[in-house]
Amino acid sequence: TDGSITDVSVATAGQFTYGNYSTSDRPDFTAMLTVSAPTGQALYATDDTDTTESITAQITSESASGSEGDETDTRQIAARLMSASGETNDLAGNSITGTTGSSVEFSAVRKDSLIILTREGNGGDFDITSFDGLSNTGMGALYKETNAISDLPAYNKNGFRIKIKGDAESNSDDYYVKFRTKNNGSFGVGAYEEDVAPDISVGLDADTLPRILVNTAEDTFVLQNMEVANRLVGDDTTNPLPSFVGSTISNIFFFKNRLGFITEDKVIMSESGLGLVDNGVLKYNFFRTTVTTTLDSDPIDVTVSTGQVTNLKDAVGFQENLVLFSENGQFVLKSGDLLTSSSVAITPITNFEFDVDVPPLALGSYIYFPFVRGSYAGVREFTVDSNTDTYDALEITEHVPAYVPSDLSIVKGSTSEDMLVAMSSSTPNTLYIYKYFWSANKKLLSAWSKFTFPFNVIGYDLFEGTMYLVVTKGTATHLLSMPLQ
Repeated sequence: TDGSITDVSVATAGQFTYGNYSTSDRPDFTAMLTVSAPTGQALYATDDTDTTESITAQITSESASGSEGDETDTRQIAARLMSASGETNDLAGNSITGTTGSSVEFSAVRKDSLIILTREGNGGDFDITSFDGLSNTGMGALYKETNAISDLPAYNKNGFRIKIKGDAESNSDDYYVKFRTKNNGSFGVGAYEEDVAPDISVGLDADTLPRILVNTAEDTFVLQNMEVANRLVGDDTTNPLPSFVGSTISNIFFFKNRLGFITEDKVIMSESGLGLVDNGVLKYNFFRTTVTTTLDSDPIDVTVSTGQVTNLKDAVGFQENLVLFSENGQFVLKSGDLLTSSSVAITPITNFEFDVDVPPLALGSYIYFPFVRGSYAGVREFTVDSNTDTYDALEITEHVPAYVPSDLSIVKGSTSEDMLVAMSSSTPNTLYIYKYFWSANKKLLSAWSKFTFPFNVIGYDLFEGTMYLVVTKGTATHLLSMPLQ
């Protein structure tokens, strides 16, 4: 009665006991919710001048009686606020209506200590603030975003979603959480798990991605769409769509347990590690799985930085690095001990012309790639000096500059036979052979020759010293083997 606190105790979580006050001496408690329309807008569709609606509940010594007479309970606050809105406080589906119309613009549903407001009718955003006589600790208003996850209640509606604002000092991004009750009921206690922002695209259109060829049984293959994971967390800023969206994919590669795409001047690689779906097909993920921290396994999306227009066309894994080829230059993608999004970098290394119609071939400790020289083709032998980390590409056709046609279509090789085999579209009955021999870091043999056949070659490859060819003669197609020993 003299204004001093003589006794305080917590009866249960969310309840405040008045201690030794008698009912007649107990001070009043006020709780108020204020809902406002955004600047320049009306709150209700039926009244273009009404911009604010306030709901005030006052718990006085007369109203706090009976079993609730000794406590100011959060459920009691919610019930009084619902009652102040002009509706019965113990039924779901109550409504707050505009002052000049009968149409429902806000629906208010109460469950225990929660009041859930939803704007209906004309829809749109709104602002909400709360005030209470317990130094604003008796209740709180949550709408769209909050400063910390500690602001969220342990009792909530299942599926409630909200944005947690990032903090520059702690180097944390904005992120979203969704509430899930323990028993999966509509309301209850539970936990918040990271979620994706509302109203954004959550995935990729598999119909616009490369197809995969799956070996389902002996001599049986199925051509089908890729299995790609959806975006499960973040938004277009913290977890954007991969940069190949809206562009043409130039080429595909695998590198260090990641599936990679090349598009224009960008390299995009999936999350490290591949999972299996129910049908045994690999599933690829091009999104971060959390935006609250950076993981070493996160997808990689990096752009080539150069003063020239660069259109990447191919990529070859080479001596722990990824060598990238454009029409007029080569680049190397490298990182530290682990290939991560935070350590990856692309560096220009050489500026040799490259025939983009023929994929470069990694063979032994070299990469072979062709280039066009008028009506003829040249081939370069790309390597790196392990001592100086210097890249170079020496021409292996400089002594036969007018021998190999310019329209090469296939280049294959064999390390067991020290042989490179090239095919030209204009001479399908001819294979051009390059034989080489190294000894003590010296190339002792560098010779070109050709095989001319009485049939046309469609395709070929080399395995264990034998070249296998798919050929056509007349109307018949044959599979041939050609020992090279």
